[in-house]
Amino acid sequence: TGFTSSTVSHSAWPQPHGSYTKTLKPTTALGRELRIQLVVYIDDILLMAETREKVRDQGLGLLYLLQCLGFTVNMGKTVLDPSQWLELLGFMIETTKRELSLPVE
Repeated sequence: TGFTSSTVSHSAWPQPHGSYTKTLKPTTALGRELRIQLVVYIDDILLMAETREKVRDQGLGLLYLLQCLGFTVNMGKTVLDPSQWLELLGFMIETTKRELSLPVE
């Protein structure tokens, strides 16, 4: 079973949406080199790992890296507690079943 953690960040300076992707590209490339599973959409980052401990450690490392690179992280939208389900970009992600669905409202 997998766990997810979401770090939602936005830069300290105004940028068009396409610039976020270009700005984060080296960061995500480094994460992938370190075998960190990341999904990036504009300024939303989803981190996934096999264990709660691994996703917590990698999430804190990613948070530190983003802050060192000058990003302002919106802690009100940041989920640091690993979970097996998470709502992101309007979808429910359930890692135990490997399902992506729309939330029931």
